[in-house]
Amino acid sequence: SEAAAAIEGVSPVSFTFVPSMLSDNTILMRKDPKYAQILNALPPVERARYLYGNWFIRPTSGSFFQRAWFPLLHQHPGKADVVRTYRAWDLAGTPVQGDLVPGAPRVTHVSDASARDADWTRGVKFAQLRDGRLVVVDVVSARDAPGAIEYLVRTTAIADGQACCQVMWQDPAQAGVHQIDLYTRSLRGVSQLMTCRTMNPIDVAQITSRQAWGGKLCVLTAQHWESEFFRELEGFPKKGIHDDIVSALS
Repeated sequence: SEAAAAIEGVSPVSFTFVPSMLSDNTILMRKDPKYAQILNALPPVERARYLYGNWFIRPTSGSFFQRAWFPLLHQHPGKADVVRTYRAWDLAGTPVQGDLVPGAPRVTHVSDASARDADWTRGVKFAQLRDGRLVVVDVVSARDAPGAIEYLVRTTAIADGQACCQVMWQDPAQAGVHQIDLYTRSLRGVSQLMTCRTMNPIDVAQITSRQAWGGKLCVLTAQHWESEFFRELEGFPKKGIHDDIVSALS
């Protein structure tokens, strides 16, 4: 504009944010009447930002996941309804007494000093249904040394069967490449391994939160892991609450 051209090269002294709402954008509302429905379908934090212009809101416990968002299934989906099964892993490697991998060929000796509240290795199994929904049907957990965790992943993959794809995050640089190469060789002949590039936990949790909010993530109920599953999800991203299930779920 002429005004902008007249002050070209002059740095502004201050900035002012002028808030507005979707209802102020009459052109957009006229061109895309369903846009408001799309924004209404977002989880609470994103809906507050994009629909109501509240950019001061910050994620808190319960804003990403709430138990009520997850439809509960009382029986395992039938084979005719399942397109594919996946087991998604979030790996850790600190042994904690009482949480060691059962049946591992070499028992890890743990001193009392190392039995802190370390991260968990979590393996979340999904069944993908023909209608597009995902059902969480199993969760395995352990806190053990890397060798024992590799044993857990392999034995779990054998129990899942070759039709179940194992999924892992791949960390950047050489360490991530080495880890995935190790598990590729460990699972050869047992299961297919699929990798996902490591992402910011908040960003990827937002994607998963939208699926949960839309009722597309179901949970097989009356399982021994159910209480811990929802406790961790509803606590995210509170400091001091583990996010290993959230990472595997995402």
